[in-house]
Amino acid sequence: MNYTNCINLYDVEYLDLFDELPYKYVKSIICKTDEDKMEYDFEVDIENLDADNDWTCKTKFTFTLEIDISGGSMPYMVDKKFEVIKEYNSSSPMAMYICENLYEEEEEEEEEEEEDQ
Repeated sequence: MNYTNCINLYDVEYLDLFDELPYKYVKSIICKTDEDKMEYDFEVDIENLDADNDWTCKTKFTFTLEIDISGGSMPYMVDKKFEVIKEYNSSSPMAMYICENLYEEEEEEEEEEEEDQ
């Protein structure tokens, strides 16, 4: 499966990707309105992992946040990499959300299917 490499804060919030991260890392990118959440996006790697059984899914999200560590008036930005692993029921709303919004079908596969017909 191929997934999108860019998600917005609405996706992050829906999938609870920031739940286990310390607040000090996410406070600089918290948006006040839903419009801001849709506009702010960042790169992410999404990978399916082997689940313990057939009715669950396990997905790893890897992303980097730019963090201001200066504590003063002049910002000093560093990149901090995070990996979040989510395990969920394969028929859950989270699984449906990932398939409907983050899964991208490869164009080459579509072209091959058209040629075969």
